[in-house]
Parts: sequence; C-alpha cells; structure tokens
Amino acid sequence: MATRDISKLAQYLPPEQIFFFDHGDRMEVIEKLCKGLLPEKLIPAARSKILEREGEASTAIGKKVALPHASIDALDDFILGVAVSPHAPITGWETFDMEPLHIVVMILAPSGRRESYLEILSEISKKLGQRRVVDEILKARTREEVAKIFHS
Repeated sequence: MATRDISKLAQYLPPEQIFFFDHGDRMEVIEKLCKGLLPEKLIPAARSKILEREGEASTAIGKKVALPHASIDALDDFILGVAVSPHAPITGWETFDMEPLHIVVMILAPSGRRESYLEILSEISKKLGQRRVVDEILKARTREEVAKIFHS
C-alpha cells in the first residue's frame, strides 16, 4: 500500500469512530457501529448490506478479529469504525479458528472505489493479522490509544 493510502487510513479512523463494549453480540455491535458512524437515513442500507455480506460468508478473519464490510451507493467516501470488547467476547460470529472474537472493524465503502476498498481491507487485515497488534488493542484503555495503534 502506498504511503498516501496509509495516511488516508488514519484519516478514516479518528478516535471518535472507535467504541468500547463490555459485551455484545454480532447484531448489537453492527447496529451500534452503524448508529455511531452514519447519519440516520443511511443506517438501514448499511445494516442491510453488512448483514447480506455476512450471510455470504463470515467476515471473522481469526485471531479474535472480524472485518464486516460493504459498499454503499449513498456514500461519498470511506467510513471505518472499530468495536473493541477487551473483557468479554462478541458473540454470534462464526470463527474458523474457534477463538473468541474481541475486535470488529467495520469498513463502509462508496460504490465504484473497489481498488481503494481492497487496499484498505488488505492493510487492516495485515495489521490485525499480527498477534502483537491485537494484544495491544485489547490492552488499550482509550480510543486515542487504539487509534494510535492503527495509525502506526
């Protein structure tokens, strides 16, 4: 990924788009992320697209992480959000490695930006594929700490 794209990733994931959960299931987390990231009028379409994508195959990538993602026609730019549940697993996601899920990164992309979409998805997957990074996120106490980990 080019350097400019990494700085874009930082732009798309400010601390305000990072949420901590004490517990929750897949539907609760998707709903709360949608409500925390989107204007009210876009929530039904985003929720529907995310759940449609989840119906095709689980977006759990292993190592305690899921990456629900979808393209939304009404978006002009990318929207990313993170849910972190450090103490209790997020239930309702099928995980191939059988590890409990604790981190969800939702990626909402504008239609027609597939190349950038795949680059962002790849960059996040690579970062969260590192056990050290996942452990750092789960130990973080604030949104700012989590954002710093993603931006490094």
